[in-house]
Amino acid sequence: MYSEVSFQTADGTMLRGRLYSGAGDATAKPLIIMTGGISSTVDFSNHEGFSEYFARGGFSVLLYDHRNFGLSDGAQRQEVLPQQQVEDMRDAITFAQLQPEIDAERIGVWGSSFSGGHAINIASIDHRVKCVSVQVPFVSGSQTVARQVRPDFLAMVRKIWAGDRLGRMAGQPPQMMPVVTENSMEPAVMPMADAWAYTMAHRGKSKTWENQVTVRSMELASTYEPAALIHLISPRPFQMIIGSTDRVTTPDIAQAAFDRAGHPKNLAIVEGGHFDLYYDKFDEAAELALAWFKKHL
Repeated sequence: MYSEVSFQTADGTMLRGRLYSGAGDATAKPLIIMTGGISSTVDFSNHEGFSEYFARGGFSVLLYDHRNFGLSDGAQRQEVLPQQQVEDMRDAITFAQLQPEIDAERIGVWGSSFSGGHAINIASIDHRVKCVSVQVPFVSGSQTVARQVRPDFLAMVRKIWAGDRLGRMAGQPPQMMPVVTENSMEPAVMPMADAWAYTMAHRGKSKTWENQVTVRSMELASTYEPAALIHLISPRPFQMIIGSTDRVTTPDIAQAAFDRAGHPKNLAIVEGGHFDLYYDKFDEAAELALAWFKKHL
């Protein structure tokens, strides 16, 4: 059960999404803030499934589209602005705290992939967040680029970024690039075969998802380091769930970030790749997160 909601950010941008009501009596419920990954929208990547699962467990959930994506406003469509998205999440917390059905002192964040990085980031800097659970999180732009972009391609990628900046300054529209592609040799956010297979299997479930982002999105993501202050989350509880064969946000990079976090913390490993946690291993991943929130939030 959810209601459609909207709220304004500090700069006046209208963001839209859903507020799921936690099961149980009429007392104010703890809340979990949830957003999508690098290009995901409310109705993509089974965020609806996770929201409903947590709501059945007694937690209200605020799930919304990032600015520039889905139903939310934004001047440049399909542009990922990592730091701005984090600031928008802070506004989402403020909005949630003003809702009478929400316990303003019991706010948690859940994130997956790119939004997993956001969850780590915001918990590091905003102490209104009392509990965190992330799965297959993006924790370092520089390390991800080093792992995912072949050295002989990197110069070409940087040339594309520079060309986009020149074009924008000259008044040309932003260059776009696909999120996934069937040909792994073509530039894309996630050129892996499993990313293409997953997206093609599930894209029909979304009315708002688009297979493109601006080139600038990737330039900004390449220098985004959401886990830089991960040690500041402690003493608030932090959980990380990783996929054993994840080729998008690789386990060793994620675990290195986890090792820098203070206690209390928990590392859970689910057998499977990056995309398995959304559907094939959904029950396991969702229950791990729900149990963490029940214990600590």
